[in-house]
Amino acid sequence: MTLNDVIQKLAHRSNYGAYRNTSVIEYIVIHYTGNDGDRSFNNANYFQSNKYLETSAHLFIDDTKIYQSVPFDYVAYSVGSKTVDTSMGGGKYYKKCTNKNSINIELCDTNRNGTYDVTQQTINNAIDITKELMAKFNIPASRVIRHFDVTGKRCPSYWVRDSEWESKFHSKLTVTDGWNKEGNFWYYYRKGQKVKSEWINEKGKYYYLKADAAMASNEFVKSSNYDIDKKLYYVNKEGDWDCETYRWASDDKGWWICKVGGSWYPKNEWEKVDNKWYYFDNEGYMVTGTKTIDGQIRSFNSNGELVG
Repeated sequence: MTLNDVIQKLAHRSNYGAYRNTSVIEYIVIHYTGNDGDRSFNNANYFQSNKYLETSAHLFIDDTKIYQSVPFDYVAYSVGSKTVDTSMGGGKYYKKCTNKNSINIELCDTNRNGTYDVTQQTINNAIDITKELMAKFNIPASRVIRHFDVTGKRCPSYWVRDSEWESKFHSKLTVTDGWNKEGNFWYYYRKGQKVKSEWINEKGKYYYLKADAAMASNEFVKSSNYDIDKKLYYVNKEGDWDCETYRWASDDKGWWICKVGGSWYPKNEWEKVDNKWYYFDNEGYMVTGTKTIDGQIRSFNSNGELVG
């Protein structure tokens, strides 16, 4: 995700501080909401709907959405404290990092399971946004810190140990160019940024990085002129293109996928196209509406995409 994906839902004006010139920003501070199961929308809505909470943050991030609660050119009430707890090694940036010179990001816990944790997708989204903010405000990785580093508060609780903080988040901010695996997905970095919506040639093999920057794997990828030519390229489970071209075809009975210059087409099987799933019946036609597959009733829209 990028800053272009951020949704504005500003907190009530009583919940954040004065205007500031963004040139004073020196730090990015990572927090957690301290909830077991929540969403960025719910947090942003809470701060918008309630007054005089005496706390706030610039961004709330979860698996699928990012909400801005405080503009970057205003002060959030996030790391201000009259006391500091150094008993566990925190507080090293006390009075160095302040509300006035920091951007504050809250990570949401979308998995309600009785513990405070964070999903890999939320982490990935936070890494992407943090790296973009680092570039935007000229902030080095050394000044991306935890709330724990400022006041000693156990926040985020799952990253109080330095080893966890480094391995799960902080070290990802300075990844080397080339392939990097994050969670279950592979990404390709160029000049410190994830490559998106682009084919790359790596040692004579072609790979496709999708719109979310994850490498396409075991699926069909649309051509750049897809709306006109309906062409598709298949990448295997290792992610490389098998050098064959496919296309959508149709007659009065429906649509199917076929190999260009060959007779192959899928029958009684699932196929993934541009991150969407389709099913083809025993004659090879794309299924729409509802159909029982492997004992389960499945629903497809008029375009053949699986919806439930």
